[in-house]
Amino acid sequence: MSGESPEPDFIYNERTLPEIIDEGVSEYFEFLPSIPEDEIEFAKFCTALGNHDGGVILLGIERSGNICGLSDAEEAPRQVAEILEQHTEPVPEYSSREVSYDGESIVIINVSKYTHIPHAVTWEEELEEGEKETYYVFYKRRDVYQSQIGPYQIWRLMPENTEPSS
Repeated sequence: MSGESPEPDFIYNERTLPEIIDEGVSEYFEFLPSIPEDEIEFAKFCTALGNHDGGVILLGIERSGNICGLSDAEEAPRQVAEILEQHTEPVPEYSSREVSYDGESIVIINVSKYTHIPHAVTWEEELEEGEKETYYVFYKRRDVYQSQIGPYQIWRLMPENTEPSS
């Protein structure tokens, strides 16, 4: 099943929100003040975390850890679903929930690790009249960045594949 899961299953539920914020952006946590206007950029964050070991995006928190809140928090889950449906394949498993912190609305997006097929960011571009080209690009989280990965790294992400023996 892809898309929004009915039950939140946050991978760092033993940590409190203040502890996560104090630790800052990391291999598993990304802070965004809002959903970026560039939908492809948001899809990169989600697929990179899913192609790693999973992770959490906190909307309403600046990268510095400053709490800014999300003015349209109730709209965020719908926006996330639309972006992931339109710009990822397969759609990552995720859950979302709104919480209040320091009087501000924060949305927690928990992206699960891929299961069988790594997630690609997808988009279409018009080539000529009526013709479109669909692009698929794979990303993986490296430290606090999204890195584009190539064919060999994609192959290694497949569960049945292991490092060739020397």
